[in-house]
Amino acid sequence: MTMVQEGDRIELVATSDPYTQLDPGDEGTVTGTRMMGSGITGGPPERKIQVDWDSGSSLSLIQGEDSYKRIDN
Repeated sequence: MTMVQEGDRIELVATSDPYTQLDPGDEGTVTGTRMMGSGITGGPPERKIQVDWDSGSSLSLIQGEDSYKRIDN
């Protein structure tokens, strides 16, 4: 998976969120990243990628669960 940082432009490839209105091919700008704890299941921490989508959505992506690609400017 491509590592991204604040300010990078990305394109959504796929997301596991059944409620989002984002579609593959939608683009946005990374506004930050953070690690999320192991939670109730005791699994490993997850890296959450916060995105300001061009469509107005603010859906965050979970690295390793959602797919995206960095867009070269």
